[in-house]
Amino acid sequence: AELLEGALPQIPSDTPELQTVRTQVMQVLAQAYYKSGNVQKAIANLEKVYAADSSNTGVALLLVNLYLEAERLADGKAIIEQLPAGAITDPTVYLNVGILFMNNNSVADALTYFEKAVALDATRAEAFYYRGLANLQLKKMDAAKADLQKVVALAPDSSEGRDAKQLLASFN
Repeated sequence: AELLEGALPQIPSDTPELQTVRTQVMQVLAQAYYKSGNVQKAIANLEKVYAADSSNTGVALLLVNLYLEAERLADGKAIIEQLPAGAITDPTVYLNVGILFMNNNSVADALTYFEKAVALDATRAEAFYYRGLANLQLKKMDAAKADLQKVVALAPDSSEGRDAKQLLASFN
């Protein structure tokens, strides 16, 4: 990573082609820092790439995931809200944001992201599981029960399915 860092100032940026090369090097540098365990430097480099082209959805999603890993929820949420409709195709992004909100005791915010995850993939048991937990904390018992039943129907033998069965048993 240090070699790339040292080479970056040597790449001029006075033409669009060279600016593209600089941006590509910064993206590779971000990946190198991430693989070496330096998430903060990875974020710093990816932020530069994103600033150079905020329309690049792939870079935006990578940056969101790095922000979430670094527990920079507000930064990740800000980028998610700027993405065009349909840009997120994997519900894992929404699940990760929702889980962080749950961990920060912002259950209503978490529920919003779990609902997006369910809407994106209605076959994903863990999306229903986390939405069910959020509904349970918000005292929305009917919604929680329906979500937990869906978890059991979709993945009865998963860890979420077993937990859902236990929670459902406590409803009676």
